[in-house]
Amino acid sequence: GAWRETLDRLLSANAAKPQRERLTLWDAVNNRGLRAAIDVFGAEPVPSDAPFRFHPNVLPTPHIAGAPFYQHERCFYDACVDCLAAIEGQPRRFEAMRRDESMYMGLDGSTPKPRKAAASAPLV
Repeated sequence: GAWRETLDRLLSANAAKPQRERLTLWDAVNNRGLRAAIDVFGAEPVPSDAPFRFHPNVLPTPHIAGAPFYQHERCFYDACVDCLAAIEGQPRRFEAMRRDESMYMGLDGSTPKPRKAAASAPLV
């Protein structure tokens, strides 16, 4: 049933670790229809031309390590609420700020054109 289909599409990979895992994740995103939410990258800040920035199946989020525990809990809760709203086509409570946009576009604020990367391309 529906659960089996969901389980068939699940893949967990720590994309900040070995290159092999990043390639496995990228292959699954490109070839198996996997959707990925990633908050830790091999290189930070993430390059403005990183292929996953505009991939329709990838949600890159900022890495928030180092904050006090209660802030992690609040950020995680708020992110979950907004992710569920986005999945359901509802408005999000916390829209991205201009500073968030410049971070996702790269330090220089450039806006590379969306493109689909080759399946063998690393995440960063």
